[in-house]
Amino acid sequence: MAVDFKTSQILVAGSTWNIRQLLNRDQFPTESEKVSIGLSLWGADVPESLWPLSGILWPSGVLLAEIIANQNYEGMRILEVGCGVALASMVLKKQGYDVTASDYNSFAGELLRDNAKLNNLEAPKFIKLSWQEVFVDEPYDVIIGSDVLYEPGCAQEVCQFLTSALKPMGTALFVDPGRAHVRKFETTLEAAGFRCDVEWPVRGGKTRILRISRSF
Repeated sequence: MAVDFKTSQILVAGSTWNIRQLLNRDQFPTESEKVSIGLSLWGADVPESLWPLSGILWPSGVLLAEIIANQNYEGMRILEVGCGVALASMVLKKQGYDVTASDYNSFAGELLRDNAKLNNLEAPKFIKLSWQEVFVDEPYDVIIGSDVLYEPGCAQEVCQFLTSALKPMGTALFVDPGRAHVRKFETTLEAAGFRCDVEWPVRGGKTRILRISRSF
């Protein structure tokens, strides 16, 4: 199997972004491509069935970018989790905010650097990060993500991550396309001492915006 790409033009808050992404979900690098990408960068620890997910711009990612494009994050440290092609992170970087993109697939960092060049932008910082790892860095003021709750059993892991990675007065913003198990995530958050306010941007639609903060 070889890796094929396409470049799409995406409109966000009146600006056009050129986004290089995987052609479809049927992508996985050949042995020679792994070497050309870089053996430490291609995402060797990610299962073949999941590897392409980080290289596709999903509709939730576009909506997240639209939402954060109209927010004021002056003086805040922002983390995008499960960034994939990191459109939201690039939007924030262009606005001059302190943003770090992260994904469990290190290849997302390579795509981010490619896309930053396509848009004449200095690439945001990228770190490899997984829910399953203990978070030991300095916590963030804002954590954002799109369609990161696709695993039914991840609710507890995400809550533990937010407990460590989010500042006491920090906020998280997730866009979800309507996964059936997200309600369990909401109740798990509440049990862990968080408040979760849910918005539906389209009346009658499945997509949800989750705004998360600690309950004091």
